[in-house]
Amino acid sequence: MQRVAVLNVVGLTRSLIGPHTPRLAARRDRGRLSVIDPALPAVTCTAQSTYVTGRTPGSHGIVGNGWYNRQLAEVQFWKQSNHLVAGPKVWDDLRKDLPGFTCANSFWWYNMYSTADFSVTPRPMYPADGRKVFDVYSWPYELRPGLKADLGEFPFPAFWGPAAGMQTPQGAPDAASRWIAGCARWIEERHQPTLHLVYLPHLDYNLQRLGPAHPAIPEDLRRIDAIAGDLADFLEGRGVKVLILSEYGITPVSRAVHLNRVFREKGWLTVKEELGLELLDAGNSRVFAVADHQVAHVHVQDRSLLDAARSLVESTPGVARVMDHRALQRIGLDPRVPANSWRSPTRTHGSRTTTGSTTPAPRTLRVAWTSTASPDTTPWSCSSTRRCRPSSCASHGACSGRSSGSACSWTSSPWTRRW
Repeated sequence: MQRVAVLNVVGLTRSLIGPHTPRLAARRDRGRLSVIDPALPAVTCTAQSTYVTGRTPGSHGIVGNGWYNRQLAEVQFWKQSNHLVAGPKVWDDLRKDLPGFTCANSFWWYNMYSTADFSVTPRPMYPADGRKVFDVYSWPYELRPGLKADLGEFPFPAFWGPAAGMQTPQGAPDAASRWIAGCARWIEERHQPTLHLVYLPHLDYNLQRLGPAHPAIPEDLRRIDAIAGDLADFLEGRGVKVLILSEYGITPVSRAVHLNRVFREKGWLTVKEELGLELLDAGNSRVFAVADHQVAHVHVQDRSLLDAARSLVESTPGVARVMDHRALQRIGLDPRVPANSWRSPTRTHGSRTTTGSTTPAPRTLRVAWTSTASPDTTPWSCSSTRRCRPSSCASHGACSGRSSGSACSWTSSPWTRRW
């Protein structure tokens, strides 16, 4: 049985493979480069769920990195249970056909409580005294103490947060990706999975923080080239076929689209003060946006404002398109689940009612735009909304600056300049 490892080098595109990535370039030259029509929106949770299920976001249900939970009246991002992803995964189908098949997942998302045989994922501990302790979760449980004994603690601040991708007291810029690559080696040496999914995020940090043309990017390319190259060589030396892909690409931006500020000016959005700062109170807001890079989900909880909200969003500079559920069905982004499903209030943003409800559910407009960074924020990068054929080593959810001259803008959630 041919064993396969899929290395997810996030943010990698064909235009970035070159003199700063000699090992990736050599693999491209002696192998084969393919282009995949990207998932929309081009964000991690949606892209990865599309890869592992072979379904559209409307079918597997992961329409973004997060969404508004109507029952709890909370915006929830980066949840981790694999139960959120509807449908069988690629390893489920392969296990049926291949006796002895096993799958390992090293840091791809929705990696808790899945049917993969071996799983490792970032997961803080939350003791009863209110602390947040950085750690990882593993299945089987014995993977975690073994990995930490051999590799040390997972450098969580280098993976997520303001220190990610930077030289800080918490570690080197590439510390998280190096630990994950070491984790993949550790699992391979002890368990030899038939399929191994490996997430290498280093390139993503500064591409988003600084933009693809920044002079710091070549050093990031050299670092990820070394990490991915070393891991690929190690795996191939053990008879594993290596596939390198990406989730999306990053394109420069020039402005931000602050829909929540627009809604606040209209008196539709509610904020509360906590610790001297302002925080969105989604449950008390008549209209608010959950912005996620390329797409914003605009929740209209006061149905009398539906037409006015749509008109306001359509007239906002930087917004390319406003879509209702009919338009989303046509592009495979509208999750259609039974009205009595437990998933409906969490993942479905249409007009159906929640079970037992006697009033119509709030409506949601999905807003797609070509993305920008505001003058008062750090320059950001984001994926474009154009459904182009991307130039990438595999998957690329953006036009990588090839958007036929269209302006780019960055979708943002802030409702106040104090954000």
